[in-house]
Amino acid sequence: VIIAGRPSMGKTALATNIAFNAAKKIQDEGKKSTVAFFSLEMSSEQLATRILAERSKISGDKMRKAELNKTDFNKIAKRSSELENLIDSDSTPVIEGPLVFATNYQGSLTGFSIQEGRPVLSIKSSSFHPPVIMSRNVVVIQDSGEVSSFSNQTLSLDWENTDYLRRKPSNAVDYQGNIVFGDVEGFVHVIDGSNGNTIGRMKVSSNPIKNLVKRGNEIYILDSELKLFVICLLY
Repeated sequence: VIIAGRPSMGKTALATNIAFNAAKKIQDEGKKSTVAFFSLEMSSEQLATRILAERSKISGDKMRKAELNKTDFNKIAKRSSELENLIDSDSTPVIEGPLVFATNYQGSLTGFSIQEGRPVLSIKSSSFHPPVIMSRNVVVIQDSGEVSSFSNQTLSLDWENTDYLRRKPSNAVDYQGNIVFGDVEGFVHVIDGSNGNTIGRMKVSSNPIKNLVKRGNEIYILDSELKLFVICLLY
């Protein structure tokens, strides 16, 4: 089915309504199936906000401007709980060949078949951060602080690094085959992507590192105070 139309004609609203009601029907009937929704223009937070607005009958503009009264909050809380029970992905999905990988805080790393539109691989893993795709592996920064690498063919565990427990790692990026991420103490760490061993670290901020973005040979680092740092790793 292809839905086409000019901007602001309700295409996304229709699609999210179809996805939500299909997921709710699957849950109500106790079936083992999944509804996957991928967007190239909206983040998961934006999509969730739109669904909340539709389900609670509250204007999305009103929600964005925080012009809510007590009744509105009660409606949102009720619908948020309903939505939370249906949504099973909390990170940005990443594509690797015929599969889309995503993680969630409820405890799974899942590989969805693009062609079949259903999950074909799944393993226990809890994370809010998007997985990092390597040449033959999928690396996940766990909520506990563990860094885990899984085969992208079977999701069997390849290696695991437990040096960063309770250090609240940020998201990670792939830099020339190595895993780079920040932590709550303002350090940036580099892990060998082939075996999980730490090969370097440096202090870049006195604040927690919140987000990393790689562009070319540079890594852009944002801390909790919205200070931006740029580093280039040399080997």
